[in-house]
Amino acid sequence: MKNILITGGTGYLGSNFLRSIEGYEIHLISRKKLQNTYNHNFYQPSDFGLLKKNLEGKKIIFIHMATCYGRNNETLKEICDVNINLPLLILETFQENIQYLINIDTTLDPRNSIYSATKNSFKKLMIFFKKIVKINIKFDFMCGPDNYKSFTNHLLTSFFNKNKSIDLSDCDQLRNFIYIDDLVYGIKLIISQLECIDKDINFDIGADENHKLKDYIERIKFKLNSSTKLKYGALKRPSFDVDNPILQLDNIKKIGWKPDINFDNIFDKLISQNKI
Repeated sequence: MKNILITGGTGYLGSNFLRSIEGYEIHLISRKKLQNTYNHNFYQPSDFGLLKKNLEGKKIIFIHMATCYGRNNETLKEICDVNINLPLLILETFQENIQYLINIDTTLDPRNSIYSATKNSFKKLMIFFKKIVKINIKFDFMCGPDNYKSFTNHLLTSFFNKNKSIDLSDCDQLRNFIYIDDLVYGIKLIISQLECIDKDINFDIGADENHKLKDYIERIKFKLNSSTKLKYGALKRPSFDVDNPILQLDNIKKIGWKPDINFDNIFDKLISQNKI
């Protein structure tokens, strides 16, 4: 059986991916234990000795999904440990085992935050592992049910709780919205095609059109018939915020991917599936 070594399996994208992936032996590295590891092999970063023993002589796909945004007052070192140091340690320790590295990237400008700067730094460093085929995956605005730390969940909670108002930026920036099911399918499709990939490549996954963030917010409010006041302009937009993300979709389309859920039908699915 083919082996996948993954970081970030406890996050929203990672946990959705793990629930649906089949046909691979999964080795999950995480600082915190999942309540349900779906019968996968679980390791903490301190278990590298055991992990190395279990992977001896095996070829593996390494998927780096772990992310620290710095939203919980993490130090610079803690952010770097997750976004740079952990994947580098894995690459150095298992470089004889790793055939493919799949890195989950960001559309954010590196100047936007420590998070985006560290993600960009790792992307620059990973190119020095010459023997490993590197696949860089980028998407913009992921949405889906029960993503409790997300902007979408903040909106839904505020509307359901009938909050008097929500403070927002001007929300005039464009975003490329992708539903979690379509994103997971895209990643799984890339993995299924790895034997046909023999050189480094970028895959952007997203819709053909961008939409204003304000339109997304207004659609959710309309669907819920909410009277909550939206205070646009109450918050300042981050420095170097991306006004109009540009995704290059040619590579993902070449392997047969297309989204099943478009912008117009995101909202019914999002609201009906959410457990708030």
